[in-house]
Amino acid sequence: IRLKRDEGFALIPPFDHADVIAGQGTLGLEILDQIPDAATIAVPLSGGGLLAGVAAAAKALRPDIRVIGISMQRGAAMAASLAAGASDLGMPDAMKIGGVTGWQRAAALAEAARLPISSHLFPELSVHLLAASPTAHWLEYVDWADPVLQTPLRIEDGQATPPDRPGTGIEWDEAAVERYLVG
Repeated sequence: IRLKRDEGFALIPPFDHADVIAGQGTLGLEILDQIPDAATIAVPLSGGGLLAGVAAAAKALRPDIRVIGISMQRGAAMAASLAAGASDLGMPDAMKIGGVTGWQRAAALAEAARLPISSHLFPELSVHLLAASPTAHWLEYVDWADPVLQTPLRIEDGQATPPDRPGTGIEWDEAAVERYLVG
């Protein structure tokens, strides 16, 4: 902003400018050029420009393609993506979107838009959040924390089962944590 004011430079926002979005759309064209039969394109979502550009270009060529915005960090970006019709599936990341409160906001936006949402990592918490989300789709599951948990998330017949006790169910195995300490 200082360079615009003092030096007369042009200010082009990093994501919400038509030229930037159009430029980002070339990625969608490249993806479809390299993978013509792609059914889904997953696009990182921050400010929304990359997702908007990729979705606009890809859906112009292939209206049936699914474009998924992942790791939504802010409700405003998610709302803008939904308003632009740029999302077919949401994947809020509880660790980046503001924890439980941020997830609840994202879930409300998703419900209003009839958008299915899946989790992005942290399944020990996400299993609870999805259970309370009207448009829950699937739980992204990784067992990375299992070695340091007293009771890892239970998976039976491909289904995650939330703990049946109060809280998140995350209890650290202090002896295991001690074994992994560095320094």
